[in-house]
Amino acid sequence: MPAFPYAAAALLALSFVAGCGALEEETSCDEPGATYSQVLLIDLADSEEWEESVVFLFCTEERTVAIVDENGDGYTSLEDFQRNNELFEEGDKMIVTADFPAIDSEADFETVPAKTPLFTTWQIIALVAAGLAVIALPIFLISRLRRANPTGIGDAFKEE
Repeated sequence: MPAFPYAAAALLALSFVAGCGALEEETSCDEPGATYSQVLLIDLADSEEWEESVVFLFCTEERTVAIVDENGDGYTSLEDFQRNNELFEEGDKMIVTADFPAIDSEADFETVPAKTPLFTTWQIIALVAAGLAVIALPIFLISRLRRANPTGIGDAFKEE
């Protein structure tokens, strides 16, 4: 039996798993327990006005920066914040430093999405392809068995 269906399914699964959180990068800090506030400028998609939102940057015991929003929800990275915050909607944009959530940053500012979908388009495509592979594999195996035994798969169990 060719290994192609197994290899294809494995590659799809690996690409999906590798894509989950692959961009998440924790930011380090030097002073555990230190807390800073930062004002984010938000461009709301459904409005022509800019809004301010305050987030708190907290240096954890592991010396990584945690982001805490106005609702008190915590995040481990910019990507985590963009994916899981409940403050903004897809289409909203925010201005942050290029190395956000770095503390005392002197980096340039950039505009990034304030909310990103839980799954990217290619991850959804990979999930659908993996699902199709799971469905197609048994069909392929059954058709191979039928070709190998043209009298029928169930003939081996018939009483004579």
